[in-house]
Amino acid sequence: MWKLVKALPPREENGPGRPNEYDASVYVLFMLLVAAHGSHRAAASWMGTRSVWRRIRKLWKQRGIDLPKYGPTRGQCLYHRDTYLAPHWEKLIEVFEVEVAQRAQEHGMLVSSMTMAANPPRHCVVSGDGTVPAMLMRREVLKNRRAGGQRIDFEHHTEGGGHPVDGTKFYLQSARLIDENGDTRRHSRMILGLALVPKKGSGGEAGVAARKLLELKRRAPGMLGVRYDGALRGVHLDDLMKAGLAVVNPPHSQTARREEFERVTCQHVDRSTGVICDERTRLYKQNGALGVLEVLADDAATRVFHILPRKVIARGKAPEARWYVELTLPCGHTYLVRLTSSSTDVNNGFNRAEHLRMHPPGSPVYDDTYGWRNDTESTHSQLDDWLYRGRMVALTAERQALVMLSFAVAHNAVADWYHRHRQRARTRASAA
Repeated sequence: MWKLVKALPPREENGPGRPNEYDASVYVLFMLLVAAHGSHRAAASWMGTRSVWRRIRKLWKQRGIDLPKYGPTRGQCLYHRDTYLAPHWEKLIEVFEVEVAQRAQEHGMLVSSMTMAANPPRHCVVSGDGTVPAMLMRREVLKNRRAGGQRIDFEHHTEGGGHPVDGTKFYLQSARLIDENGDTRRHSRMILGLALVPKKGSGGEAGVAARKLLELKRRAPGMLGVRYDGALRGVHLDDLMKAGLAVVNPPHSQTARREEFERVTCQHVDRSTGVICDERTRLYKQNGALGVLEVLADDAATRVFHILPRKVIARGKAPEARWYVELTLPCGHTYLVRLTSSSTDVNNGFNRAEHLRMHPPGSPVYDDTYGWRNDTESTHSQLDDWLYRGRMVALTAERQALVMLSFAVAHNAVADWYHRHRQRARTRASAA
């Protein structure tokens, strides 16, 4: 919280209007309490409780800040939120993301001696997704108020399953720890980044997600993998893979269909005889995987797609890391296919990462680890549970971003408390 306070520009002293009665940190605290209490009214009411305000005064006194005997009113808190906090919401989120990246590494997340890994452990993998917290009022009421001159930021979205919702989309990314047995550790998930996703521009959800993931990779080099849904397209996947990240996500329906990919002539040379294999193979791609077709001897001449045995290989290093898949051809020899784009692909306009997947659906890594992405769904569900009646408690985009920031901070505070609790338990156990 105090780092967020330092990020705010100093307020003008002896300026117009009444002098500031409370330190700016009080209003930052109010902003951070909103998600935990579900609404601004509940947060202001809790702060104004005598026992709570007495505790706040005592803590602030230890930092050399004298506060009035009574806490601020809700009107004061809302005025300073709009005047001093909302204009700097992007800076506040940036400070949060820098701090939480360091804190996550202290917990043991995003820490690894490896620089690249085709199948990284869970504590080095980040999951992300977008969510749309529903607005407080019906669409007709929102439109009428907007027509009357009130500023209300919302768009009509369709979430998974075709569910319509009116609100502002936000992107969240998170990671969690595993215990000594390799199982997920409860209450260890931390939100590592958030961003507002505009309806138009910025590349949509996928563009915002790719930018945030690359920023986190620069802050935490131990981040080795990403789990995401089908929103990421080839241009985003290519950037993430070149940054050294192993990405697992399903292919888009338009590019998942079966097509001939390449005709290969095996150039393997037998060392004992010097004979070149020279066997020809037609490679097909389907659902992000490479394989061959078998024509069955039936009346319909049915064609069956068989995925070839594969091994993912990483070469180079960020920001020009290269990923390959080593296929075992029907002749028994291996053939290397590049997954990241090359200069030739760029010149030919071929979006390689759009058609091929590092770990396509049906592969062991995909089947075993794609479910980690459900962490983001759990985070979204928790957001709905915390907010008043599961709805966004602000009308403008800046205020909504502050509500999302308060949720991320409160969520991470719980994970941090459990982390310190486990550390104390280990210390007592070792001392005994």
